[in-house]
Amino acid sequence: MSARSRQTFQQLVTLPDSAIPLAEAALLMACEEYPQLEISPYLDQLDRMAQMAQKSLRAEDTPVQTVEKINAVLFETLGFRGNTEDYYDPRNSFFNDVIDRRVGIPITLSTVYMEVSRRLQFPISGVGMPGHFVVKFNNRSEEFFMDPFNRGMILSRDDCSTRTTSNNSATAGFCACNCASSKAPPETSRTICARAATARTAKRSKTT
Repeated sequence: MSARSRQTFQQLVTLPDSAIPLAEAALLMACEEYPQLEISPYLDQLDRMAQMAQKSLRAEDTPVQTVEKINAVLFETLGFRGNTEDYYDPRNSFFNDVIDRRVGIPITLSTVYMEVSRRLQFPISGVGMPGHFVVKFNNRSEEFFMDPFNRGMILSRDDCSTRTTSNNSATAGFCACNCASSKAPPETSRTICARAATARTAKRSKTT
């Protein structure tokens, strides 16, 4: 990471949680591996993904219908998917590589999902747990989860309680207890960056 990129990242993470731009922070973290990385083109790609989804959205859509349309763009049209073949490939953890290759791990694919949804003003949040990461929609009348690693699969709280943890996150399944209770506060941009850094370190150790 260049001195300028490192300084920018340090400035970002000192902001209040709600003010940290997640995509920009994730891309600055990738500068550690790609010092010459240009950030703006990737932010533009996220803008275009949101624009693609926006074309099919209607004011009368329910939250589930909105999710289905976002899923259609990300996982059908653009082909994003969880890397079940090579889960520990370090490129799964670099946000630029995930956007370029459209392959990633739960936290990086969830970051794509959250950033596209944010551009659509569709409120979702990250839900972290040991070994997996999903996103959640929650308003006063409705709550459900989406699993971007598994093509945005929609899960209710009851669904979460029946799913079990796999020894390898590359296969479906996650920690049901955290998801089912879901009383913990949502992940912030700061904690997502910290989780992503931890995941990257773990994957490097697996490949060395």
